Amino acid sequence: MNVLRIAVLTWDETRRARALVAGIALTAIFLGFFSWGVSAAASQFGQARPSPLMLLASQSNIDFASIIWGQVLSAGLYGVAGIGALLAIFLGAPSIAREVETGTLQLLASRPIGRWEIVTGKWLGGCALLVAYVGGSGALACASVWHLTGYAPGNPVLVVGALSIQVVVLHSLTIATSSVLPTITAGIVPVILHGIAGVAGFGERIGTLLESAILKKTGIIASLILPSDVAWQLAASQAQPPNPLPALGFNAPMGPFDVISAPSPWIAAYALAYALACLAFAIWRVNQKDL
Repeated sequence: MNVLRIAVLTWDETRRARALVAGIALTAIFLGFFSWGVSAAASQFGQARPSPLMLLASQSNIDFASIIWGQVLSAGLYGVAGIGALLAIFLGAPSIAREVETGTLQLLASRPIGRWEIVTGKWLGGCALLVAYVGGSGALACASVWHLTGYAPGNPVLVVGALSIQVVVLHSLTIATSSVLPTITAGIVPVILHGIAGVAGFGERIGTLLESAILKKTGIIASLILPSDVAWQLAASQAQPPNPLPALGFNAPMGPFDVISAPSPWIAAYALAYALACLAFAIWRVNQKDL
């Protein structure tokens, strides 16, 4: 029961945080421009002069429009995922470190509340708010593309779920670093690690394209160390139609946001286990602190 109380308090506190307010405002602006761009592209798509690629797709009975709108949707979801990742980190960085620095954690621990309840409640409240944010933003992006173009991913629930897993993983990692490092450092470390995971994931896609075992292995190792980018890859793979190019003899992506080798859905289970492991570490670390 104490965990739920702290989760509700964390929800209320985080809901009023300037970082979250700024993130929601910027997301609204981004989705507005995104919808405007999709609307403009949809109005001109039917009037565009057929390109050689469009003619090839038509001759091969490939739905070229679905490929285009799948890439457009992935671009919008990429923006949502990027903002969500930064919010997950910046909202999680002060969750433990600031409470220790200000003496608030010592005050809470002096009451009949377990330290594990404090950490778990903060984690639960933050994750719930971030999942609500990403879920709503991702659903709006999917709905916008569907309304303007008629295209919808085959499993939008899995798309939004994969985006939610990404923010949960990053928030959990940040809470773990917040239990060890000062507030600013606790935010910088996950940002750098998430950037490295993104570059490694991009390298893995290049390795798949070039059939390079080293690049693919590097990306796989990075996804195990931090499964944030691979969660995005899972969302992107579900947001787009199947790649028809390999059937035509071209081992190439459909566009800049295409995932040539879609991650296994089991990676979602690993990512959730990773998040729980970060939470367990944070609880252990706070229990060891001399307040």
